[in-house]
Amino acid sequence: MAMTLSDFPQPPGNNGRGLHGPAHNQRFNDPWDRWISELQQMNIKWMKLLDDAGSNADFSKELLNNGIMPIVRFYIDAPNPGRFVDDHRVDWPATLARYVANGARYFEINNEPNLGDEWHTPYPANAPEIVMDNWIQDAELVISMGGLPAFPALTQTSNPSFHSVNWYRRAFAYLQTKYPDRAQNVFSNGAWIAVHAALLNHPVDYPYDAVNQRDHPGATIFDDDNCLLGYRVPLELLKETFGLTVPVISTEGGVFAPGESGQTQWDSRYPPITKLSHAVNTVGLFQWMMDQAPAEFFGICSWLIFSGTPQFEYDSWFRVRETLPVVQEIKRMKSYTKKSPAAQSIPLPTSPISPTSPTTPATPPPVTPATPANAAAIARAFALSMLNITVNPDAALYRKAKELNFGR
Repeated sequence: MAMTLSDFPQPPGNNGRGLHGPAHNQRFNDPWDRWISELQQMNIKWMKLLDDAGSNADFSKELLNNGIMPIVRFYIDAPNPGRFVDDHRVDWPATLARYVANGARYFEINNEPNLGDEWHTPYPANAPEIVMDNWIQDAELVISMGGLPAFPALTQTSNPSFHSVNWYRRAFAYLQTKYPDRAQNVFSNGAWIAVHAALLNHPVDYPYDAVNQRDHPGATIFDDDNCLLGYRVPLELLKETFGLTVPVISTEGGVFAPGESGQTQWDSRYPPITKLSHAVNTVGLFQWMMDQAPAEFFGICSWLIFSGTPQFEYDSWFRVRETLPVVQEIKRMKSYTKKSPAAQSIPLPTSPISPTSPTTPATPPPVTPATPANAAAIARAFALSMLNITVNPDAALYRKAKELNFGR
């Protein structure tokens, strides 16, 4: 009998709120008490850790002892093609056994295989099929040792060379054709789906929001998954292919902090992300996780608690010279167990697993008609309305957000 969602461990009082740990794979040497305290003040329930040879096994146990569920990525530079156990620098089975003995259950054994940077060979045309050949074996090994293996998270992108939706389609179609019984067994006995759901400067309902529907009527996540709701793409394909629903956890993503310039604007149709709007939008995201995320969406680990390396300093919430406003605003939020309503009604294509099948144009949810004059205001209003119900109305950030018209 297939595992149900309730068979997968969740942290006590799971509110869906998570953070990605430091962007290095060495031992977490900073004072544990300090970071455990910060995480608890923000009511963080999930934390993503990178690992090289069991360096954070003890810290993962400390997280568990404090009500925080670790997700462990076995870090291998450019792991594809190949299995994680092929990396002979590390005794990965022994490392896995150590983590499991300490209580960790969730493991990532590959990372963004739709990117050329994650390959130590030239990126091949049959990348999805190669990765699935190796993943099915790795997943079976992790399950046999008491772990829960992640279906690998992809980078959400519409770049034709690395297109995430097409990659997912090919991967699930290949599993159905080449490994129907083994894949059914793996997903029935502990495999879950990792995603990297990044909002960029989009609202949480993108691509169904008024601004995007004005420009791309009928667009769905199968047209553009570079958004929060993109987490649904692999879930829908799994259900279509194998008739199963498993947990999905965004192990990276969320609302990215602004870069060194102080603001970042990936999509010119929407306001840029500033330090202020980063806080506002992250509060809105975490409120959405508690109130609207369906039961199978266990949590999202926002990128990034702190860097540990200069490369990602400006991605961090806790920087060397400053702490971003998001930290204080998350601490002010209420925390309660996810309400986990039924999955949202999102229009999906007909026969989504077939890349060549024609799709039926979707009817988008009702939206307020947007004009060039009010489109940006609609995008801003969403996050402000979320902030209004989650943060004390007297909070300085809320007043400032109103005054600055959402950071612009």
